Amino acid sequence: MRGRRLVLVASVWVLATPTTAVAVPGVLDSTFGSDGKALTSFAGVDSIASGVVVDSGGRVVAAGYVSTDGGDDFALVRYAPDGSLDPTFGGDGRVRTAWGDRAFGFAVAMQPDGKIVVAGQVDVENEDSHFALARYLPDGTLDPTFGGDGKVTTSYRDQATALGVAVQPDGTIVGAGWVWSLERGFRIALARYLPDGTLDPTFGNGGRVVSRFDGSSEAHAVTVQSDGKIVVFGAPAVVRYQPDGTLDPTFGQGGMASTDLTGCGSGGSVNDGLVQPDGKILAAGVGLTNRCKSAFVLVRFQTDGRLDTTFSDNGKVRIGFPGDAYGTSVALQSDGKIVMAGFDLVGGDVVYQFALARFTENGLPDASFGKNGKVETAVGGWSQAMDVTLGADGKIVAAGIGGGGRFAVARYLAA
Repeated sequence: MRGRRLVLVASVWVLATPTTAVAVPGVLDSTFGSDGKALTSFAGVDSIASGVVVDSGGRVVAAGYVSTDGGDDFALVRYAPDGSLDPTFGGDGRVRTAWGDRAFGFAVAMQPDGKIVVAGQVDVENEDSHFALARYLPDGTLDPTFGGDGKVTTSYRDQATALGVAVQPDGTIVGAGWVWSLERGFRIALARYLPDGTLDPTFGNGGRVVSRFDGSSEAHAVTVQSDGKIVVFGAPAVVRYQPDGTLDPTFGQGGMASTDLTGCGSGGSVNDGLVQPDGKILAAGVGLTNRCKSAFVLVRFQTDGRLDTTFSDNGKVRIGFPGDAYGTSVALQSDGKIVMAGFDLVGGDVVYQFALARFTENGLPDASFGKNGKVETAVGGWSQAMDVTLGADGKIVAAGIGGGGRFAVARYLAA
């Protein structure tokens, strides 16, 4: 869904141990990895997981990139349900894909057939950066039916990056991000691909759409409604498109809905979002409290783009942590509760840790989750949560970067 190039982290002290007899929402799942956490390195190079999904077999797939002096590559790791590396994926649970001079994976989506789609950016020498999508078979090999070799690049004649990806029921794939030039600044960029990786000629201008609103315009995440309308989250807040790529005039002001994310002047960013089964739209990210401190922020819009005043405080809720906190991702439980992940600043040797918060369906902090609705976890020391998802069993899976520049995954009990 969403991918972010931001490095985010969080911290929380969970007053429970792997031997805790009673399941408590927000406690690390001791049946996963080492006390609920798994850390994976790539031959000693720095790596970061930007996105995470869970397949039908309960296996966790984290996707992102590895960085070396020689360049950057797409990277994926698959974990068995117990948190061990899955040797049926890439031979040892890890896959690395070199591409151009530098390639960054920022978002991941799972197709119903088990194929894995990763979206991001590829840099080519003496050229602008391009949208980059790769599709992998369930065993981790590149899918030759996609783009001929499993990889597709899309040029916008300016710098371009895909930060979000979604797979539609008909097998088409939507990538979303931004395009930038010195003359025009940042603009929202979308591309839709047919199942074979070619651009969909029925979408926008030859498969591409570029939109600009007042100020900087970027897409950080994307999802597709049941009616085929496409919703992107970023700046400014939420934008909805019709299935053909034109802006949806029935949503907000000319297809765009936004609101002040702060209680302290300007600032804030929408980093992720989702569409609820009832059609209402949740946008999640970072805002400022009345004391100008960074905090998680969650906004709910009605189906037409108006703020949903039945949600928390007039459609918006902020929740702070001991240090400045940055929300990166959001997921919706089957019972309607909302989980956000990100990081908060704690200082000392750790500096950042995974941070999670859970809200009731009406936008109130869920007191049954962790401590007053919040959980913080250091994963190998200095760590950052970049994405969150739910398994079929309802357990909460967060992924990002862990101590020592490694892929980091933590799994939590939801009930």
